[in-house]
Amino acid sequence: MKLILKPFLVLTLITFSMTVFAKAPVWKVSKGDDFLYLGGTIHVLSKDDYPLPEAFELAYQNTDDIVLETDTVALTAPEVQGQILNAMSYQDHRGLSNVLDREVYSQLDTLLKSKGLPIAVFDSFTPAGAVMALTQFELQRLGLIGVEGVDAHFGGRAISDNKESIFLESFEEQLGFIESMNQLDPNLLIKSGIRDLQQIESMWGELLSAWRSGNLEQLEAIGIDEMKRDFPSLYQTILVKRNDQWLKEVKAMMLTQDKEFILVGALHMAGDDGLIKRLKAQGYKVSQLD
Repeated sequence: MKLILKPFLVLTLITFSMTVFAKAPVWKVSKGDDFLYLGGTIHVLSKDDYPLPEAFELAYQNTDDIVLETDTVALTAPEVQGQILNAMSYQDHRGLSNVLDREVYSQLDTLLKSKGLPIAVFDSFTPAGAVMALTQFELQRLGLIGVEGVDAHFGGRAISDNKESIFLESFEEQLGFIESMNQLDPNLLIKSGIRDLQQIESMWGELLSAWRSGNLEQLEAIGIDEMKRDFPSLYQTILVKRNDQWLKEVKAMMLTQDKEFILVGALHMAGDDGLIKRLKAQGYKVSQLD
């Protein structure tokens, strides 16, 4: 997912303390003479996050094809943005004012007032849509995003360099993940979102630091543990099931003549269900780049 929220990091990863021994969120996967590269991405970044770790450039220069979650260029089309907005909004009589418990609605109203935002503007959003929109708004307000993320960066370069671009998912599948979030408990979702929004600046810094150094244990603690606990069905939908499918894709690409650089959200690398542990368990050599 291109919108970022801690329980869903989907999706959706300022200051770094780097040393000459620092690792990067890029791994070389090999078996015999066959190899490809896996890169963990953050879908939105600020100008301070560039240049990216050198390992990204090394992998890009040594591969023929770029593999992304979805077509990042197509996502910017007005009609596509309209479909995303529709998925984030109720299309019937419902609104936050008649979906949320009174206490939760009041908590959201208090949060929005503290940011100078009227709650009426958000009433037609689904709870998932409201939290995603507010997360994006808050990151922009804090100056923590403002330039293209890793996916869009390399997607654009692939077009300029005439490299083949391969997409793991269709736009319709991406929309389906928003619909999955819309099925979650609305009150639990809003309460979780309020908690995260109240600590978003420090949380974002920790997330970016863990991403930039490829620290899988820290990524798991920040972005996965809470999702597994509070939203287990969502965890299965947007992480486990997608990893299952992508693992098949990785194994198939290992056998092609072309060399691929696969770029997916960094959380897909972490944890017991992550691509890194699962590839190692299936006999692949997986080496993290510096």
